[in-house]
Amino acid sequence: MPINKMRKNHLKIKKTLVGTLLLLVTTFLWYRLGESHLNSWDEARYAIHAIEAANHGNWLFPHLFGSPDTTMYDKPPLGVWLIASSIKLFGINEFAVRFWSVVAATGTVMVVFLFGSSISSVATGALGSLVLLTTHGYLGFHATRSGDFDVIFTFFTTLATCFFYSGYSDSKKNHYFFWYFILMACAFMLKSILVVPFILMAFTFSFCQNSARKCFLNKWSAWGLLAGLALIGIWFTLCLFYVDGFAQGVFSRFTGRVTDSIDSHGGPWYFYFPVLLRQFGKPWAFFLAFSIIYSTRRLWRREAIMLFVTLWVFVPLVLLCIAQTKLSWYTIPIMPGIALFLALNITNAYYYNSNQYLKAAILIIFSAALIKSASSAGELVMKTNEFEQIHAVQTLAPKLSNVSDVYIDFSTLPRHLRYSLPFYVYAHTNGRVYRLDDDNRMLITGEDVVLILDGETTMQLPMNKELEELANVEGVQLLKLK
Repeated sequence: MPINKMRKNHLKIKKTLVGTLLLLVTTFLWYRLGESHLNSWDEARYAIHAIEAANHGNWLFPHLFGSPDTTMYDKPPLGVWLIASSIKLFGINEFAVRFWSVVAATGTVMVVFLFGSSISSVATGALGSLVLLTTHGYLGFHATRSGDFDVIFTFFTTLATCFFYSGYSDSKKNHYFFWYFILMACAFMLKSILVVPFILMAFTFSFCQNSARKCFLNKWSAWGLLAGLALIGIWFTLCLFYVDGFAQGVFSRFTGRVTDSIDSHGGPWYFYFPVLLRQFGKPWAFFLAFSIIYSTRRLWRREAIMLFVTLWVFVPLVLLCIAQTKLSWYTIPIMPGIALFLALNITNAYYYNSNQYLKAAILIIFSAALIKSASSAGELVMKTNEFEQIHAVQTLAPKLSNVSDVYIDFSTLPRHLRYSLPFYVYAHTNGRVYRLDDDNRMLITGEDVVLILDGETTMQLPMNKELEELANVEGVQLLKLK
């Protein structure tokens, strides 16, 4: 076959795969994105931070109900800025909160495809992106279809890691080291010290390959490091001057995640192994076990790309196991590395095997695993998370829009509505939303309302004032001063 014709066929196959991937991305990531109510903890909490920034100018440090959120000392505000920008564009709704997560997830899938294609073959890129896209843990709670920061963080670390290897493997791409440090700085501005394992991975790989000088002692790395530190340093310095207790808060949160289990989020050292098996599901777990065994021969031969992808998974996973604070979604950033690890070993086992029966068996088993995982992913996409109380708040929208400020009595809210319900109050009021407590109960006026849920408020009001019911829908009560 003429070379030009082979190239055309290759390009045609690549375009077909890209089109198929975009179709699957649209189905699994974008479909019905705004139909499920926000999850009450991180997702809704970050959304309130973004509203405070977009509507009330609290851009430097995340605010919650008008006050600095002291749990965010270890989480710089880039994620809040992104969500605030989409709220400015699309309004206060679920789609706006989740928009940047899905953009980042789409970008990560395409980065895996392009990087896999460049280091091995189009088949490797396609398989890696398909594995990632049909992984339950990548689509589920705290992941792609939520307004959390983990998938945006994953996009930055994945792209940075791919740039690092490209700069290492091709001397004509040394400028990629500059973008490696810029992207890592962006990742730091999302999740702070969680970027450290990925930087240590790059150092470990360059040391193993005797390439530390080549990778880090060059002008592009120097300029990238300086630019990244400048980005972080400007924000950090401003917070030192304008955010009370910032330095002490940062130190306690940083050290706490490593030495203590923050908010009782702990577990044994092997916590993440069963978590990963659940997140990938039985079909991909089988291929993961196969890939671990198959890769030993390639690692023994010191294949650079196999060592790189193995360290991409292994180094962060070891550090996560050592840290005392453990949460299931901390594994999301290493999922692209695991997907590429599987794809590299599966395609290698297929193409470098002369036994036609074994090749057919690999193809059949992989196809069955893909269908099973895609079916499970589709079921996950179709699920919705809705609450009657939130529908009630939406019904009360006309009442909320006519008041000055809303004070929410958190003692009457169940845990699963602690932050999601206030988000929807924010969406329908023109004033501010506050948490009713001893510090602000004296500020309530006749133009404000108090929101409680299924009960009586225990808050004592000033000067023997009493509250009367303004509206009640499904147990969501709006009260005003008599």
